[in-house]
Amino acid sequence: YGHGLQECASVIAAAGATTLGIISNEEAKLVRESPDERLHRIGLLRIRPPLPAERKQAFERGWRVVEPVGSLQEAQQMVEAEVDGAVQHLACLELDVSMGRSGFGVPSHLSEAIEACRVLGPRIVSVMTHLANADGDSEKLDETNRELDVFEEAVSSLRPHLPIDCLVHAGNSAASLRLERVRQMGMVRCGALIFGASTSPLVPMAQLQSEGIRPCITWKTCIAQIRTLPSGANVGYGSTYTTVEEERIATLPIGYCDGLHKGLAAGVGVVLIRGVRCPIRGKISSAMTSVSVQALPEDLAIGEDVVIIGQQGDDYLSPDEVAWAAGTGHLDVQASISSPIEVSWQGCS
Repeated sequence: YGHGLQECASVIAAAGATTLGIISNEEAKLVRESPDERLHRIGLLRIRPPLPAERKQAFERGWRVVEPVGSLQEAQQMVEAEVDGAVQHLACLELDVSMGRSGFGVPSHLSEAIEACRVLGPRIVSVMTHLANADGDSEKLDETNRELDVFEEAVSSLRPHLPIDCLVHAGNSAASLRLERVRQMGMVRCGALIFGASTSPLVPMAQLQSEGIRPCITWKTCIAQIRTLPSGANVGYGSTYTTVEEERIATLPIGYCDGLHKGLAAGVGVVLIRGVRCPIRGKISSAMTSVSVQALPEDLAIGEDVVIIGQQGDDYLSPDEVAWAAGTGHLDVQASISSPIEVSWQGCS
């Protein structure tokens, strides 16, 4: 999610993970060329359909990427691309029971999935699906369990055509945390959860902590300027905020070009200063944001830390809370963070 692939991968590998999820060939190259030798051996699973040129490059470079296959055409192209058959691709058969974006739809396209198994043979190392509503309410969770029933029935139909040691996996972060049946499969695919973030407001932080999961990401800036505005003063483009009394405003040297979501504007979002929640005033500019510091002591100074995501004092702003306030998803918030002045790592030896 843009937070340092090699550093994160090394920590994950050291914790005992056998496979890393990647998207692009650039990521595969970074992992395979890492100075950490564990990353030369770890499994790589691409979590989106590759372009033919991507699959070809990864195969020719010997990066040993397990490529998702969600159509008979992809399976045939994969086999046809092997020059002499001495080295074969690695494939993950993707079944679609929920998302509607990729994979063999089951049960409607089960016969095509079976034919793909025949074409790919021993190249198949796993079968997967992805779940759309595992972070939803009880009704959505019931729907997810029904989708898992469909998935498991399809896998049973495919079993005679799959290698004996083929893994089965379906769990994103929410499903892995909330559904025991998903954790009992051969693998789970956690994304946000490895950063200690919940993916649902229905999963309280206390539950994460009881599972030994704690947040590990902090995003902060500092105060660049402090001004006292009179009553009736406008703040930001469009003058969407007007002071109703004299109010102290701090200017932060960060804006939407740095990844601060525009949806947090006009008092929707807050930041932490001295452990106190300070509301954003007016619209967020490309490189500046105004926040009210009226509730803080007069000795507040330029240069003091401002936490956008993370812990300060007794309070904590999670990526999820920030995302929910902005009307978006936690990954939108995390992946949008860009152009940091400094990135620091702690406890990553």
